[in-house]
Amino acid sequence: MLGTELLVGPLVTPLLILVCSVLFFWYSTRNFDYWKKRNVPFVKPYPFVGSVVENMRKPLFLTELRRWKKYGRIFGHFEANRALLSVADPELLRQIFVKDFQAFPERRKNINSSHQSPSQRLETGCDSNPLPVGFSLSYPY
Repeated sequence: MLGTELLVGPLVTPLLILVCSVLFFWYSTRNFDYWKKRNVPFVKPYPFVGSVVENMRKPLFLTELRRWKKYGRIFGHFEANRALLSVADPELLRQIFVKDFQAFPERRKNINSSHQSPSQRLETGCDSNPLPVGFSLSYPY
């Protein structure tokens, strides 16, 4: 019979840590072949963070500009393990936002959006008319 000292002993704790680490690593990298399966050029992701590491070191617009030059007008990238598609082709954007709008239900959720324009929010410093939770509103620039 095994005693309870084996269950909390020096062998079980490292084994549990190892199993949890492997499961967490698998969970964070399980979608990293998403764009490869679909033959879309993509930014190589890193475990746990995806491909946002470069965004932390450089301004976002410089990162996106470099990626557009390297991967083309349509490319994939990852936020953690979530696959995202960047599109810089105006005709394709028009197709997506106008004609096929209802076919893209999983847009980013932005709780802090409002009916105010970005300039009005800068003037007042607050969101006076918040949208329902989970609704994202984009502004044409």
